[in-house]
Amino acid sequence: MERALRLQQADNMRTYSELTTSCLPRFSLGLLLASLAVGCVCGGAAENPAPQGYYRFPTIHGDAVVFTAEGDLWRVPVQGGMAQRLTSHLGTESHAAFSPDGKLLAFSAEYEGPTEVYTMPSGGGLPTRRTYEGGTAVVAGWTPDGKVLYSTRRFSTLPDWQLATIDLQTG
Repeated sequence: MERALRLQQADNMRTYSELTTSCLPRFSLGLLLASLAVGCVCGGAAENPAPQGYYRFPTIHGDAVVFTAEGDLWRVPVQGGMAQRLTSHLGTESHAAFSPDGKLLAFSAEYEGPTEVYTMPSGGGLPTRRTYEGGTAVVAGWTPDGKVLYSTRRFSTLPDWQLATIDLQTG
């Protein structure tokens, strides 16, 4: 029994020894490469920061992209660069969509409780509330003739979503 235990320990030692001699150089090389990669990323962060975050609901018009991050709307050139925060309300803004001419943004926001439809100039500015449904109104886009297209349950006779439009000229 004692001899079998010593043989097992010898096998374990040999296995450990084999592991340290065969894997250590690979492990050290892997660690070196990983640290160099981290060093390159961190070293380059001051010059050219890598885009990090959770970007949702992008919309594009011409050379501009608007997206949702941190619960706000942001605008950035298509070529990349610094993003400009368009909204900063405590409520959440999402589902932005450019108007056909690119001058306005329609989006959904939770400013006063329920999610409603708002519009604002695409370069930033004060939002204008467009719906007063008391439920959830989610922007889906624009019609070619300049009406805001959104989904709602307000006009549906069944408990299901329905598309509706808002004519900004007539309200």
